[in-house]
Amino acid sequence: MVANTLDDNGLPVLIDTKGKLTSEDTWYSWWNVDPNWNIELQTTLTAIWDPTAKAYTFNNPEYFPIDGQGWDELEPRDYYHNFGFCLTLRNQFTYQPGQVFSFTGDDDVWVFIDRKLALDLGGPHPPMSGEIRVDTLGLTEGYTYSFDFFYCERHTHGSSLKFSTSIKLDPCGLLDEDEDGTGDICDYCPFGNPDLGLSVKGSGLSQTFTVSLGAEVRDGLELSLDFGDGHSTEIYTAIQTMIVHTYDKPGTYTAKVTSTELAGCASSSDSVEVTLTTEGTRIAPKCSSIPLMPGQNGGLQRRK
Repeated sequence: MVANTLDDNGLPVLIDTKGKLTSEDTWYSWWNVDPNWNIELQTTLTAIWDPTAKAYTFNNPEYFPIDGQGWDELEPRDYYHNFGFCLTLRNQFTYQPGQVFSFTGDDDVWVFIDRKLALDLGGPHPPMSGEIRVDTLGLTEGYTYSFDFFYCERHTHGSSLKFSTSIKLDPCGLLDEDEDGTGDICDYCPFGNPDLGLSVKGSGLSQTFTVSLGAEVRDGLELSLDFGDGHSTEIYTAIQTMIVHTYDKPGTYTAKVTSTELAGCASSSDSVEVTLTTEGTRIAPKCSSIPLMPGQNGGLQRRK
């Protein structure tokens, strides 16, 4: 059904509709987002390491990852499971001799390694099996290659997905939007490094510090704000936050914010000078205690 190489968009190319496809338009709707025909959802495949087989394994004879989602959520069906879905998994791995990928499932399955077709189980069918022995693909040991997996479930009778592989896929994924060498899944700053900004305003001893990142950060970024007077605080922010700090006495202080180094995030910092005066602020005078003694008329008088 498909060509031996992926197209420029990293998608399989249809060359024959003998796999019971009505048209190329149908094929296009399998892999491209079109609100008239499909809904894009995110799902996770978790493979478990089998020390006996020395392979990562996944086995689900009832594989229905989008039950209660997509069209089934908007337009309930008479049957329980939500059929009629395609799954795309894109990743990468470092080739080591002896690696094997074995698959059993239905319906359509295509696996491309280094953008070349390595396993073809296309067409609607009951569970079928196939195997890739990576040593036969002419790869170079120690080099990193792309791994593209395409799976479609067409029937309304059953859905199974089972694989076993000694290929260690990169848990950080293949996508690296900011091209910093860290896959977006593991990158706390997938859209570029933050450019920290620190500003302050207030009156008297109480000052409000505003910390901004200048770039979107996934799951928040750990920051440290040093107020310059021996006090500091930790901040956890995704975009912007404000912190109020009260100084003990007037003076000039240098406040500084720095980021904690996380995967995919370069360190950044910014500082601001804070000058505090007593203007507009009541400072309580320091006084020594004065002993008092009872007066003759029941009042109090100073002791001479």
